Amino acid sequence: MNILTGATGMLGAHVAYHLITNNKPVRALIRSNSNIQKTAKIFSFYTSHYQQLFNQIEWVEVDFTDFEEIQKALHHGSAIYHCAAVVSFNPKDYNYIVSENVQITRMLTQAAIATGIKNFCHVSSIAALGKTTDNEPVTENSLRNPKDKYSGYSMSKYLSEMEVWRAFEEGLDGVIVNPSVILGPGDWKSGGSPSIFNHIAKGLKFYTPNVTGYVDVNDVAKIMIYLIEHNIRKKRFILNAENISFKNLTQLIATNLGVKAPPIKATRFMLKMAAFASSILSGISGKAPVVTSDLVKSAFEQTFYTSDEIKKAINYTFMPIEASAKYISDIYKKTAGNTL
Repeated sequence: MNILTGATGMLGAHVAYHLITNNKPVRALIRSNSNIQKTAKIFSFYTSHYQQLFNQIEWVEVDFTDFEEIQKALHHGSAIYHCAAVVSFNPKDYNYIVSENVQITRMLTQAAIATGIKNFCHVSSIAALGKTTDNEPVTENSLRNPKDKYSGYSMSKYLSEMEVWRAFEEGLDGVIVNPSVILGPGDWKSGGSPSIFNHIAKGLKFYTPNVTGYVDVNDVAKIMIYLIEHNIRKKRFILNAENISFKNLTQLIATNLGVKAPPIKATRFMLKMAAFASSILSGISGKAPVVTSDLVKSAFEQTFYTSDEIKKAINYTFMPIEASAKYISDIYKKTAGNTL
């Protein structure tokens, strides 16, 4: 039995889809308030028989603060794919994100050891990696500078990795993947990379000058499953298809959607003012700010990543981002009018 966390998220749903379509059983651990129909919707992007596949998932509600409950949910498990994580770039959420993501990873790894599950695939992020100072590509060995300021999400991913490495020393066996920005179809309106397609379709006016890595969601899911099933263990791999500017990405998406690309380059001053206004509105409304200081910082970073290690390990060829943008845009045009 394959145990999966984060199955209602974009990546987790795709991992579930690839497992089930290859006749591999899935037990998804979810919180009581999870919307499992998001997973069904993502399945429907790929097949008309999505309901039949979706019904094969065994859904188990779990209190992720209860060790015995987690341990019970892992019964008869053979592998764990840990995709769940709280994502926020609001500085006010810093302590919550770090505490939540690290605790869930700690509880899950310890429960895996207690139940004798050896195979563990942990989804980290390029946010957990260090930076280079000479424009050289970031690798799996790039060290974090302790003097740098990191977002809560970055710190939570870094510390969660430490929990996994510690568990590896205590008997757990598995692998860590560090995807770059994952592109894929999902909930077009609730944030993450699917919302980029929605914003551009609705007439996004601004682009930022940042450069970073991007990778297709299906590539990430397929590699995760391959690594576990081929016993590649106690390593970490950057999963990155290409390094491109956000301007180029928006142009690719706009072309495939048949709309105008964002025409205005956002300046640092503009984004700082937007973050200030967003903070005030957040204080009034109680809702999370749309633009934060962490997002402003990332909007001007230019960081390059290499996937040489995973290519050498499994000889994998990533889908070009141009092709990824096209097929996701095609799905968007067919399904964006439907709610998740």
